[in-house]
Amino acid sequence: MKTITLSLITALTLAGCASTQTYKAPTQNYRLKGQDNAITINGAIFSQKKHELDTPKLTAGIYINGSLYIEVPLDRQGNGQATGGTFEDKSTEASCHSKPVAKGIANIDCMVFIDNEKTVTLTF
Repeated sequence: MKTITLSLITALTLAGCASTQTYKAPTQNYRLKGQDNAITINGAIFSQKKHELDTPKLTAGIYINGSLYIEVPLDRQGNGQATGGTFEDKSTEASCHSKPVAKGIANIDCMVFIDNEKTVTLTF
């Protein structure tokens, strides 16, 4: 009984230390060359810490028509790039860069490409 109680307390303590914050970019519509219908592209930046004293790990998630296609790991400055899954047999990728907007404050812009065509820039 003591082992079960101790394990439960340990699990609850570890679960309480993990934290996640999300920053979202608004949805944008885009019509690919040669397509009749527009697609929707939006994104979210996830800031995760496993323990209270950890440095947060940032990842930008890029969604096309509501499905996650690209995950971009960001460095401490908010920069990164990654390729994602294929969307309608087309390659996907994103390139993210931070941009200072005020003292100590920066936006992160992520340019999204589908089949090497620049589609939208998401701002977080």
